[in-house]
Amino acid sequence: MIIRKAGRPVRLALAASGTIALLLTACGNTDGQATALSRKQAQAALPDREALPGWRTLSEPGVVSTKGGGRETACRGKDKACKDSRFYSTANFTRDDKKVTAGFSLIAYKNEQAAQAAYDVLWKVHRRSLGAKASKPKLDTGDRSNARLGTIGFKGEPGEVVQLRVGANLAWVHIRGAAKGAFDHRLATDLATVLTDRTQQAQSGKTPSAGLSQGGTP
Repeated sequence: MIIRKAGRPVRLALAASGTIALLLTACGNTDGQATALSRKQAQAALPDREALPGWRTLSEPGVVSTKGGGRETACRGKDKACKDSRFYSTANFTRDDKKVTAGFSLIAYKNEQAAQAAYDVLWKVHRRSLGAKASKPKLDTGDRSNARLGTIGFKGEPGEVVQLRVGANLAWVHIRGAAKGAFDHRLATDLATVLTDRTQQAQSGKTPSAGLSQGGTP
């Protein structure tokens, strides 16, 4: 498939394992640390309607401060995971065929150390949504990443959760299928790549523009 990056299509090569291989570059300030995102950047890092052709918006990207009411939701009741956090943004979409929904979320921290310190705490929470029998598909995007793929319904409806660290940010993709076989791990890889690229663009001070190509969704 093709993912748009910085306004230009970038063709991705399929690795021997069948996963998408993409060379990612780290972005940061002069001392090697990733730049903390502003409120506006934390919102813009999430995909919008233009970034996901073939999908419909359920909720536009929105952002709240983790110093207020968004703290409990963002950190799932794990207050220590919100230490040195700044903003929490979310966006939700449904595929045009209405067989798949995807939720994106991001916590912007003050620095990479804070994001890394919260990683394991929040992954333990997010991965539980797929249960103990979920598989652990390979995912190689961002500075660190994990994924769980399993079933969420009595009829084998699939679900997948992806967690990423991109610089000073933690981000997630939650995918739910309405019927067995509605999607596979390739979709999670594509959406996670888009989210990673947009977050890196925001950290570089650029307007995020990465997205799926028309018809690019598996």
